[in-house]
Amino acid sequence: MKYKIFTNTIKNRKVMSKKLFYLFIVQIAILQSCVDQASDDIVFTLFNQTDKTVEVLGFNGSRIAEPIIIEPNSKFKITRVTGIDNDTGKAFYSVIGVDSVRVIFNNEKVIIYGGTTDNPCKICSGDDNRQHFITEEDYNNATDCDGDCE
Repeated sequence: MKYKIFTNTIKNRKVMSKKLFYLFIVQIAILQSCVDQASDDIVFTLFNQTDKTVEVLGFNGSRIAEPIIIEPNSKFKITRVTGIDNDTGKAFYSVIGVDSVRVIFNNEKVIIYGGTTDNPCKICSGDDNRQHFITEEDYNNATDCDGDCE
């Protein structure tokens, strides 16, 4: 009788060990099938290459993005996520699909970039490197606004 109980215990342990092993294999297979939902992060950078403080306002129709303030000879960087939570359509801005931008220099001069062929909006999404440079040439092409620049 003792031998039979002992034999059944050994058989039960073997069966349990096999079940645990298969359960472990199934768990590994499930974990391996999980996909990383976000791939690379993308960095967008606006460079202010002037000696003026710059305020950048992005617009999508009537929606206005949060202002971006860039000190003289500095930059603004923001990292966007690709994948399921993709927010790269925002580029530099807090709203998606900016189609016109107003760049204000020291609250004295303003230049407006729109999505027309005569006035392309390169600052809306940046170049191929996801960068845009605000230069002295932009300042020289800007219009006086005397404090009423928005």
